[in-house]
Order: sequence, then structure tokens, then C-alpha cells
Amino acid sequence: MPSNLFLTDDGFVVKNDRLVGYFGDFRGDSVTLPNVARIITNQALAPFSLVKKVVIPEGVEEIGQSCFTHFCALSEIVLPTSLRKICDSAFYDCRNLKQLKLPDSVTEIGGAFICCTGIEIFEVPPNVERLTGFMFDKANQLKTVVLSEKQFEMIIDSYCSRKKSQGSDSTDGYCVFGNSGIRRLIVSGEELTAENIMRWLRKRGYKDPRIISTLFWKTPLEAALSSNKK
Repeated sequence: MPSNLFLTDDGFVVKNDRLVGYFGDFRGDSVTLPNVARIITNQALAPFSLVKKVVIPEGVEEIGQSCFTHFCALSEIVLPTSLRKICDSAFYDCRNLKQLKLPDSVTEIGGAFICCTGIEIFEVPPNVERLTGFMFDKANQLKTVVLSEKQFEMIIDSYCSRKKSQGSDSTDGYCVFGNSGIRRLIVSGEELTAENIMRWLRKRGYKDPRIISTLFWKTPLEAALSSNKK
């Protein structure tokens, strides 16, 4: 076996610091992953798709694309303080996951929570510097997102910069909260709803109303704002 590929005593396969497979005889409704890799891939987790609880150990820095896709029974996940990145579709269709506390160490989140229909409140960790479009697509029970003013302005500035550079209304990648159940934001402790969000934006120099229709496309917040204009 190549030196960069090895099998742990409990059946996990590790290659180049990535957890890439499992050949054990797993039975049970919870699993604790071994502390042997920095990155977890979906190939390693496929045998555990029916578990209710997953514990990810310290040392893991990245949850790879589609890692927990269709883990429909998953209701609890323990994340390490070493975690830095959560990739696209990492928790796709984890419909029984009602609470998810991300550690402050996370700096990047992809479109990770599509079809997570159990989550009602999501708090963006303070050190996150990148959020991907449609990260809550079809998360129709999500009512509230909590984030810092700096993070919200980062999202808006990314949209404005793209629109200016492309000279078009292309919005792919910046519809961060789109097609979800979001009704309000808590931005650095201040509650923003359809009644005051445009006023908040104008005070900070953002005057384009399409910011809301883009970032919150097909959400109750965007619908309520449109209704207030009539």
C-alpha cells in the first residue's frame, strides 16, 4: 500500500490527509470519526447515512462537498474548533437537523444547507469571510439569519462589484439567502425586516433596491418588501 494511503484499525481509509473511504462493519445510530485527517470526503461517510449523530474530531479543517447529503435521520452533529471550511451541499437534505452550532474557526461556507428544512435560525460565525449563493436554497423553515454588519456589507459589496464589472444584472453566486424561508436578519444585534431594511441600507450608502430582490430572491422577506411598495 502506498505510503500516502493507509487503513485505520477501525476501517477508515486515509489518503493524502483526506478521509476517503470506509471498509468496516458499522452498526448503530451514532458515529465518531477518527482523528486521522484534515479533510472529510463523502466517500468516507456513505456507509453512515442512517445515523442520528456524528462527532467530528479536532484536527478536521474541511467538510468536503456532499459529505452528509441525504443524511435524513441526522439530528445532531458535533463540530471541532479546528474547522475552517464547509463545502457545497455538505448538509444537503439533512431534514432532521434542527440546530447547528458552527465554531468560530469557520471562515468559508459554501452552498451547504440546501433542503435543510428543519433549521429555523442560523448564526454565521464571526470569522466567516465568504458565503456562497443559494446556501439555504429550499430551507423553507429558516426564519432568521444572524450575522455581523461587516459580513452583510461584504455580501452586498460582492454583489455590487460583480454587477459593476459585468455591466449586467447577472446575480449567480450572490443570491446568498435566496429561495429560503428568511423573514428577518439580525445584523450586529439589530433586527432588520421588510419594514426597515431599505432604510438601513440607504443610511450606509446602498441605494439600489435590487440588492434586496437579488440577495433575498423568492423569500418571505423579499415578498413582504414588495408588498409594502404597493
